[in-house]
Amino acid sequence: MNKLNLFQIGCWFLLITTLSSCTDEPMELDLDAQFVGEWLLNDPESNCEHTLVFDANKTGVEIVGCTYSDDSFVSSAKSFSWSTNSNTITFDFYSDEKKTSFSFDEEGHLYLPDMTDSPEFYFIKIK
Repeated sequence: MNKLNLFQIGCWFLLITTLSSCTDEPMELDLDAQFVGEWLLNDPESNCEHTLVFDANKTGVEIVGCTYSDDSFVSSAKSFSWSTNSNTITFDFYSDEKKTSFSFDEEGHLYLPDMTDSPEFYFIKIK
């Protein structure tokens, strides 16, 4: 009988512990993890390719490469650190800080309205 009582106590303890750990609050997604990777700006009218690379250690690089009508090509790369707060991302380019709102649509596209020429342009995650 002692073994049965210990078993019942153990089952009740497990049940109460499991139920008490449940919450009605939705689990928050780790927004920073959504940024990690390589993003390409979708701007079909531009002669430039604009790429943002976000690393998990909160650093990254912005790469812009432009091809001109004479077939010349110019590119630049700037490193940055980044952080998010609610729906705002801050880029620290070490001598210049930029803040912009951000959003992800249902297809996973990243919108950074203050980092593009038009608010309808978005970044596509390529890696």
